[in-house]
Amino acid sequence: MITDSYPLRRTDIMRVNIYWGEYAVQVDLELYREDVLISENPPVRLSYIEVAPEHPAGTMVFVHGYGGYAMQWKNQLKAFSDNYRVIA
Repeated sequence: MITDSYPLRRTDIMRVNIYWGEYAVQVDLELYREDVLISENPPVRLSYIEVAPEHPAGTMVFVHGYGGYAMQWKNQLKAFSDNYRVIA
């Protein structure tokens, strides 16, 4: 059994590197989360994460299945957010 010397926190999982030129900045993706009220009765809320460079080459949308959550796309968000507007 392999154990870490420290507990893995939720915020550690959500951090990704965003690159500006040759500099890598660690960003917490939760800062990019937006919540939208779809319906008041019954109350239905959706949330999404959107990250975009200043001049995106295009837009990529990642949609998870039932029971999923936006952060399951963190590796894709990290890989494509330098050049594309990404939404999960």
